[in-house]
Amino acid sequence: MDDVDIQDIVDVLNDIQAVIIEGIANKFENMRKEVRACREELLQEVICDLQLLVTTNSRHFNNLVHLEEEYHTYHKTMSLYWEDLISCNDGILSHFKDSLREHDRSLSAKTLPTFILPQRPLFISRSGAGV
Repeated sequence: MDDVDIQDIVDVLNDIQAVIIEGIANKFENMRKEVRACREELLQEVICDLQLLVTTNSRHFNNLVHLEEEYHTYHKTMSLYWEDLISCNDGILSHFKDSLREHDRSLSAKTLPTFILPQRPLFISRSGAGV
């Protein structure tokens, strides 16, 4: 064993250690590459999902805006119709009030007595007994 120099053993052990360290370093580097690849894949999936959500949500948002526009148009139209109906109702009511007033004036002048209560009590004139 004397022929084998200690330095040769140390060199072999250093070579073995270098190979082991290089293998471990390569494993970490390969793992980093795999992690980066997986991260890129996940990010691409997230981007696709977000783009799908944007498309879907923008369509829903546009539908809501369109619905709001239709509601505003309907509300405006119905408000105008209700205002016209109220105005027409007020006109009809005014016409009926005027007609009833005119009718009451023509009836009261012809048929109703000027006094509601008679000047002499009715029971005196009916009984025939004079006062």
